[in-house]
This record gives sequence, C-alpha cells and structure tokens, in this order.
Amino acid sequence: MPNWAELPEELIGLVVKRLVGYHDLSDYFSFHAVCRAWRSVASEKHYYTGVSGYKVPWLMMAEKEASDIRSFYSLSTKKFINISLPEARRRRCWGSPNGWLITIGIDLEVHLLNPLTHVQIRLPPQTAFKDPYSHKIIYLPVKLHLYSIEKAILLSAPLSSITNDNCIVMVIYSEWSKLAIVKPGDETWTTLESPFGSYEDFLFFRNQVYAFNFAGVLRVCDISSTQPKAVDFASPPKDFMGSERSYLVEVGGNLLLVERIYDYDEDAYNGDPDFYAKNVETIFFFIYKLDLCTRKWEDLECSFGDCYFRW
Repeated sequence: MPNWAELPEELIGLVVKRLVGYHDLSDYFSFHAVCRAWRSVASEKHYYTGVSGYKVPWLMMAEKEASDIRSFYSLSTKKFINISLPEARRRRCWGSPNGWLITIGIDLEVHLLNPLTHVQIRLPPQTAFKDPYSHKIIYLPVKLHLYSIEKAILLSAPLSSITNDNCIVMVIYSEWSKLAIVKPGDETWTTLESPFGSYEDFLFFRNQVYAFNFAGVLRVCDISSTQPKAVDFASPPKDFMGSERSYLVEVGGNLLLVERIYDYDEDAYNGDPDFYAKNVETIFFFIYKLDLCTRKWEDLECSFGDCYFRW
C-alpha cells in the first residue's frame, strides 16, 4: 500500500496551490491536518503566498479575550473556521483580497501576517508616521494603537516573505485623517501630498486608488512617483450635505459612494472614545454611482439592498 506521506514535495505543493486557489479554503485546512509531511509543505515550505484566485471572502470575527484563536466566517459554506494565530493576539487586524492581514499592536509595531503560513513581514512602526498625533502624549500605547490608524489596505501582495518589492500598504492615519503608503524595507511612512481635507475612505478600483474626503471630493492617488500625491477627480454629489460616515465600494464593476446616516443621543456622551461606536443607530443610506467618463455622481434612489443586487 502506498505511503501518501512520502509523496514528492513538488506534487504535494501542486495540490496545495490548487486548494488555495479554489473558491473556499476549507479543503486546505483538511489537507493541512492529514499528516506532518503535508502540513510541512502547506505551511513551513510556504507554497502558499497569497489567495490570488480566492473568490469568496471570509469575515474575521472580533478577538476573544485572552485567546490565540481567531474565528473566520466563510460566506460560501456559512461555517466558522477557527485558526490559531498567536501573532494576532491583542492586535488590530485589517484584511485584504490577497489573503494577508495587516496587524498593529500595543507595541505600535506594524506587520503583514499570512494567517495560513504564519509568515510575518515587518513594516515601519506607527512612530514612523509624519505628525502621527499632535496630542499623542495624552494616550498610552494601549490607546494610541486603537485610534491613530483608521484604515489600512494591502494594495499589492508580496510574492513571498523574501520577495516583497511589489508590496504596497496604504493607510488613513492621524487625527487629521491623512493618507500614507509604505513598502517593506522602507524606514518611514510616506504621506501623500494633498489639498486640505481629511479622508473618510479610499478604494483600489481598476488599478487606481480613489480617496473620498469629508467635504465630498473624490481624489485619485498617484502612488508611483517619488512623492505620492492625491489630486481632485470628481466634485461632491449634487445636494451633498455630508454624512456621519461615507464608504467607497465596488459593486458589479461600478464605483459606489455609500453615505451612512445615523443618530445618537448627544446628551448621553460621557467622553468615552468608543461612545459613538457603541451608541449610534443607523437610520438610512444614500447611494451614488460614479460615471468615470463624466466624473459625475448618479443618485441611485433605491434601498441599499436593491442597489447591491442590481449592480
């Protein structure tokens, strides 16, 4: 009887690549658990470098206190998958379409983390931002790591833990909501030159980075030059009055702007930095679609669910 554990490493590696390129990774974890030899190829040999063919995203659940286990919800199988990730313990995490996580800890260190292989790539720490927080002395690191970075996205994934020159991470940071980028090996984060205006969200769409500020202006980001910058691309939607929160999303090949309107009891505010996250109630959404040719926003005039499935 053949010994499956003694299959050639190259053959096992081909199977691993097929599994991580499939629509769901459940079979990868089953494969990973078969035996030590297969687990070595799947993890220690780093045949997996990114889920480039992954079609259905996973949702990463909130961290359970005092636990190395992180839970992910598969939208395709409607099941939870638990993964031991001690590298993510007590760290904020952002996901990416490429299978890597961006993690930030109370030590203010920033890493890329591959949740399947546990490979980590160090990025410059939060202290390497330009003007990270004008009143950072008020906050201890345990608080600073929660509020100084609002959003982080991996624009392009590293090919491996060694070859990562093509990797770019972009963030919204500081109390002024500025934009910055970094590559592995950089000593500091590079802030994008930009007209005044704090940013609410940004999105990598059709090989361009678009950023939306609180004034309703959409800007396109040039991150290929030695001095990255953001320039105006589209004016605010007609009758734009601002909202409590705006999001850029891609649906059906279209760039949408989602304005979230919510309500809360101002009299109940107690100074807690998490007050708004805990007490706001979403009332409704305004949704717009961008015409890239005319650079005009179209009011879709429909409910969020209708717009999502229509486009």
